[in-house]
Amino acid sequence: ATLINGLPYPEPGRLVVLSTETSLYFSRPGFRRLVNTAGGLEVPSAAEARQFRLTSSAMPELVWGRFISANITTLLGLTGRNRPLIGRLFDTDQAKNEVLITYRSWITRYGGNSTVVGTSVTLDGVPRQIVGVVGPRVDLFSDSEFLLPLNVDDLYAYDEQRRTLQVFGRLPPGDDASDLEARLTLFFRSLPRGPRR
Repeated sequence: ATLINGLPYPEPGRLVVLSTETSLYFSRPGFRRLVNTAGGLEVPSAAEARQFRLTSSAMPELVWGRFISANITTLLGLTGRNRPLIGRLFDTDQAKNEVLITYRSWITRYGGNSTVVGTSVTLDGVPRQIVGVVGPRVDLFSDSEFLLPLNVDDLYAYDEQRRTLQVFGRLPPGDDASDLEARLTLFFRSLPRGPRR
């Protein structure tokens, strides 16, 4: 567990990113087990980087985005002071084809135009509705233009070898990173071994 201090998120002194002895990333089943581990992280959250083919009236291009779990909106304060600059977060009941755009994307790609909310963007051939613009304080994924809802029960739900999820969370009150590491060591060692990434 590595502390990532100095960021404008709720309780930044307790914000950590996890890794195991063999990987910086987790599989979907590994993440689900972590979520259900007693004495583990508070607000366990995951993100998965992905390159998308963006198609529009201009030439198609490759862009970076992140699939993010529902909990990450709480972890980063997106429901509080870091809420979207304009628009809203994903609708948990109909989020499959919704997307948030990052502040960088809003400025550089869309010229800071507030009417972008409600329009459509096509990523990997799938039309998605832009529902909100993430503010400039939320820069944990500064290389990404688009944030999409993560589904850990998808095609790779039981694939132990596909380790693509970066995992974040908060230390329990009164703990430091070494306390969490000691408690989760057995958990990490119980995970099926995969190739080092």
